Amino acid sequence: MLRNSRRILLTVCSIVALVFSSATAATASTSAWSDCWPSYSCMWTGLNGGGSLMMPAHCGTFLERDLPPGFNNNIESIKNQGGGTIRLFDNASATGTPLATYYNNGVNHNLTAAARNKTSSLRIDC
Repeated sequence: MLRNSRRILLTVCSIVALVFSSATAATASTSAWSDCWPSYSCMWTGLNGGGSLMMPAHCGTFLERDLPPGFNNNIESIKNQGGGTIRLFDNASATGTPLATYYNNGVNHNLTAAARNKTSSLRIDC
């Protein structure tokens, strides 16, 4: 009887662990694009809107910005619905090589290989 109770308990624990880990992974990866507020631009540290989210600006708040720790050279996806054109640069203060340009169209983008994890600053042209 004790042996059967242990099997049942192990089976229940395994099922609960499997359900919990699947639900957590799905939630983290499926809702990120929609976390970008209207009238803002958004950048993520992971592909497909995954990872940490930064909403750096919307048109009129600033024109140039260095990326903060955790995002510097660590941007992989972007969504621009902030009213301006975003230009990504490989050096601070929006200098150096222009890596990519994203227009205000609300489209979800994974950065190209040329820009992915290389962006240090951005400029927003309003």
